[in-house]
Amino acid sequence: MDVHLLDNQGNKGPLLYSSDLITPGQVLLNDGFEVNLPAGTYRGLASINALDPETFGFVGKSQLNITIYIANTVE
Repeated sequence: MDVHLLDNQGNKGPLLYSSDLITPGQVLLNDGFEVNLPAGTYRGLASINALDPETFGFVGKSQLNITIYIANTVE
């Protein structure tokens, strides 16, 4: 999964998060963003590529607009 920030016009901006392959039922508990963001509310676009579980071939893609809430930051 990749998450990009969106600008005020809804255009895809910098990469905020990218994960390795996530298998069905897998949970990511401790992961972080590629960039530090100050506290605030941000618009983002999450992109998920679906792969065939046997061949790992690409079978489809889903994208959705998300809202990211940063309550505080850790330096």
